[in-house]
Amino acid sequence: MAQFDLFDPQLAPQGVATLLKTPLLENDRVDFASYVRQVEHVVDVGTCLAIPGMRGCETWTLSEAERIRCLELTLEICSGRVPVCAAVAAISIPDSITAAQRAEKMGADMIAVVIPPWIRRDVDILSCVKAVADSVSVPNLVHSVGGAGDLVLSTQQLAKLPAESPNIRYLKEEAPLGAVERVSEVLSLPGGEGYLRIMVGSPLVLGYLAGARLFMASADVVEPFMAIINAMESGDITKARRIDAHIAALQHFRGYIKGQFNNKVIMKRCGIFTSARCASVRSEVGLTELTSDEEDELTELLRPLMPYYTKYPPSPPA
Repeated sequence: MAQFDLFDPQLAPQGVATLLKTPLLENDRVDFASYVRQVEHVVDVGTCLAIPGMRGCETWTLSEAERIRCLELTLEICSGRVPVCAAVAAISIPDSITAAQRAEKMGADMIAVVIPPWIRRDVDILSCVKAVADSVSVPNLVHSVGGAGDLVLSTQQLAKLPAESPNIRYLKEEAPLGAVERVSEVLSLPGGEGYLRIMVGSPLVLGYLAGARLFMASADVVEPFMAIINAMESGDITKARRIDAHIAALQHFRGYIKGQFNNKVIMKRCGIFTSARCASVRSEVGLTELTSDEEDELTELLRPLMPYYTKYPPSPPA
């Protein structure tokens, strides 16, 4: 039985958290069999936090029943093994509160709010995240970016949040510019010490050196991400930088293969997802298939990362 307490700095999760993706069937409905394989896999390999329901998981295309079922399945599989951070998405602040309270009643260990897309001012982002955090008893993870046009909260605003809303104890720093520097700045500002963990994505080595101890991955790269963290924890920064560079090269491939297709095509290669299909209404994802040359290029980019995959290595298409 795993031991975690998301309010305790000694037991709070650290390592690689997994943003769960949404596998789809031909009718754009959720492929729950593939979803279950994904969750079971990331728990088996040692993710420290499972996160279903983010907007990047095509949340807006799913029915409410599908979103609830994905959370139910995640909670069932992770129970007693890995904490679950339920990302709640709604079109209004009252609906966001309702969704957060429902997720807490279902057993979610943490809440992350997907900011309603109509919000265009940072003051409204702050009102939203604080209203949701104050409505539940579990800790909340706040994003530094959100709302229409991807508004970026200042480090000063972020540093004040744990004192203003004590349930806000985790931060995902995702500013498009200077994210690593912003991690260091938040931690140095009065109030910033109120965050138990700060999360970043790639590059991991720089994020770790800046003080981040949570690292966001999707299931297609969760094991290479773990290899970087293990290398940093053991003091082998040279190895960590080498793996980090290989991941960076992968993530530059076709814009990391564009939108949701980015992770799904690798998940299909792993045999975890039956299909890399994207929801048809999300036309902005652009790419929905690879040419044979692009498949070969992807194979070469994955090659140096293959030693870090265990049960589901991403094999080239037959």
